Amino acid sequence: MKRFFALLASAGTGKTYSLTLHYLAKLFERSDPYDILAITFTNKAANEMRERAGEFLQNMDEEKLLAISQICETPLDELRKRVQEVKNKFYASALNIRTIDSFAQIILRKFASYAGLASDFTIKEKNEIFDRFLEELSAREFEEFARFAKEFERVDLHELFAFLYEKEKELPAFSFDVPDFDESAVFAVYKKIVDHVQNHGSDAKKKSFTVPESIKEIIYNKSGSIPKWLQGDEFKIAGVKNCETLQREFEELKEAIKDYMLWREAKFLERLFAFYRRYQKTRKEHVRNNAELDFTDIKYFANEILYDSQIHSEFVQFRLDARILHILFDEFQDTSAQDWMLFEPFVDEIYSGQGQRDERGFFLVGDKKQAIYGFRGGNERLFDYVIQKYQMHTAELTINYRSKSNIVDYVNQSFGLQQKANESGGYVDVSESEELLEALGQKLELLWQNGVVDEDIAILVPTNDDVLKVSEFIKEHYDKNVVTSSSKLVIHQPLAKAIISLLRYQLDPQDLYKFEFEAVTHKKIQNFKLGKPHIMIREIADHYGIWDRSVKMLLQEAINFKDIYDFLEGIEESSMQMQNSGGGIEVLTIHKSKGLSFAHTIVLDKIGSERNYPPKIIFDLADDGIRINGIYLNIKGREYFDANFARVQSGYDAQKDNELRNVAYVALTRAKESLILIKKPKSKRFAMASCAQIGAIAPSKINAKEEKEKFVYSHTYYGAQKIIEEMEEYKANDYEAIYKGKALHEAMEVGVGYAKRRYSFFVKPQAIEEMVEVARKIESCFKGKKYREIPFVYNEKLGIIDLLIEAKQSLIIDYKSAKPHDESAYIKQVLFYKEAYRKLRDKDAKGYLLYTDKEELKEV
Repeated sequence: MKRFFALLASAGTGKTYSLTLHYLAKLFERSDPYDILAITFTNKAANEMRERAGEFLQNMDEEKLLAISQICETPLDELRKRVQEVKNKFYASALNIRTIDSFAQIILRKFASYAGLASDFTIKEKNEIFDRFLEELSAREFEEFARFAKEFERVDLHELFAFLYEKEKELPAFSFDVPDFDESAVFAVYKKIVDHVQNHGSDAKKKSFTVPESIKEIIYNKSGSIPKWLQGDEFKIAGVKNCETLQREFEELKEAIKDYMLWREAKFLERLFAFYRRYQKTRKEHVRNNAELDFTDIKYFANEILYDSQIHSEFVQFRLDARILHILFDEFQDTSAQDWMLFEPFVDEIYSGQGQRDERGFFLVGDKKQAIYGFRGGNERLFDYVIQKYQMHTAELTINYRSKSNIVDYVNQSFGLQQKANESGGYVDVSESEELLEALGQKLELLWQNGVVDEDIAILVPTNDDVLKVSEFIKEHYDKNVVTSSSKLVIHQPLAKAIISLLRYQLDPQDLYKFEFEAVTHKKIQNFKLGKPHIMIREIADHYGIWDRSVKMLLQEAINFKDIYDFLEGIEESSMQMQNSGGGIEVLTIHKSKGLSFAHTIVLDKIGSERNYPPKIIFDLADDGIRINGIYLNIKGREYFDANFARVQSGYDAQKDNELRNVAYVALTRAKESLILIKKPKSKRFAMASCAQIGAIAPSKINAKEEKEKFVYSHTYYGAQKIIEEMEEYKANDYEAIYKGKALHEAMEVGVGYAKRRYSFFVKPQAIEEMVEVARKIESCFKGKKYREIPFVYNEKLGIIDLLIEAKQSLIIDYKSAKPHDESAYIKQVLFYKEAYRKLRDKDAKGYLLYTDKEELKEV
């Protein structure tokens, strides 16, 4: 196996699949799971990797084993013998699959005393220190700070201090000695040029060239821009003849203006860092005195420990309770310098031990084309730097398993790629319009006319403001349900939010919390005995009978909190989301779409004008993309006088343009069946995308034959489903089939995430998602009030109806994960449900079997 290996994985090429195989390859080489540190960016990605690894082991076929054999460079026969051994070790061991934040937290908790911290510190979403910093300034200092802030009013000092704190470990030891500067030097040189113009220039030029009162009037014209004659390297003014003396004076003037700007920069940086040191001192004291850290603080102090020469890395690893033999790194293109510094000492040690301990290694996977988090510190230059530093072998994934061929070919053409599609077909529609929302309406109507259902449509937009505008447009013009990331949050669902308000009322009985609970539930608020948050939530939901999917997901989230105080403080930061099961068009930003895919994707350009404000501070990064060589004050027009600044500014502009291109790439690679792009005629964001119309729209797999209805999911919890006597004629004869059925019912009742965690040992997580997707699409096709998991007793027999839809013509739907050869037991079961319903409700109902594997709805 190649010990230092980088995998270049373009969008849709099976990155997670390949990462999981490389992880398992380490296990087949007889590494212990805890010795393999696998790093992801989100808890969701970490959980997905754990689930994938378990799924692959449970379903270890020849294809996967052959791929692992090629990675390990070990004979296939030998690996076959190790399958059970690897399974046993995997399921019996603690896994070391973590996020960057959790790894930093482990380091800091182990070595907290070295940083002057208590190891039982609490974690906050964000440490707000700026107000405390202002409070600690003396009256004189506060007045000075106010003058400084006013002078540089375009600088958000609050954000800048937080940014410097995050970047501090990357900064060199700056000394900001303000150089002597005499303004008269600028005026003296400028006066020479004025005298020359007055003596040799035209009458018009004589009038326009006079000695002003301030330097700014020399540098900027009345419109606030640099005069054209100052922009070049050679003195050129119409009506004024150049000469050697004038050229020399011109160069002296530009040099004097450069010195003026350097002087302004030094003054700014000296004062900035003087105040920043006060901010830093306040923040560190607050952290140490209150034992409250956000993740920026955690990484700050963890790096301080790792780069303390008094602490040897061997000792660090010993205290971490493990020898880190292998490091696997996902989505490496989004890694910040601060993040990488947490891992560099460990990778350095692995690399320095080559030849002595050849079983150790470092593996990364990523795609520089998808580096879109520069605003969060992500630095794609690290990607090449790390590969070169460790002389890593590289390979590229070239087959796209997500998008159909017409989409892949169009993306190849737009970005100069050579990806291959795994499946032919697909639809591409790229057009230009000044009226983006009107054009969006036309494209939505086109999809609907071609049989595409709302749940299969996603609209990707550049900003959160665009999300609101698109959502309002769709609701106003089409009265359609729209799903956004905010509306999908569990804590924003009515019943979950009502329970949170009731819990707040227990600690602080405000009328507001009482109103928020009673307005939603129409039930009188009561007091409950304080206890563990998940126990209280269950008692409340049982007492009021207000179970629904959001409450069950809230219950799952509550398990992570130690007490009710911890829960109420942290739950508002929860990012747990509901599945898009409400039958709506999903609208989200391009950044939030990363890692996702959608059947039919509409990408929209920025609505309204672009507002790009240049940064007041620009950092000059070293070639490694980690360390910072210098800090520059972005003075308007400085690039015409200072070559170093011009170089840094050019690099910054190129980086922003590249990131904008990367955002476009991410947007255009989310689509599976259809890609529709609506851009402005002179779009900068999508300049690489030419207008085109290719292929045909494929309708959604399941089309409604009846009119669809928007409905509110209403659910009462009745307990787990029991198997009734009529099932005896047919029983699944393998574990996967049995647990597929269980997983389907649990997913529909409790949630997909819960079912995947519980049954992923026996059922592929993707299979659970696919079953639920089929069931939900069919459900959305019918009108009426919907009830799930309805228990009843009829003729002394227990039955539970999976889905009852009460309407003018009521429907009973029974979910089945697989269609058997003998359907008689399933048919008898539904007939029993129909008979019981007719007797108990005195009305008839149609009965159906829904086979999710066949996407078949069969009337009984």
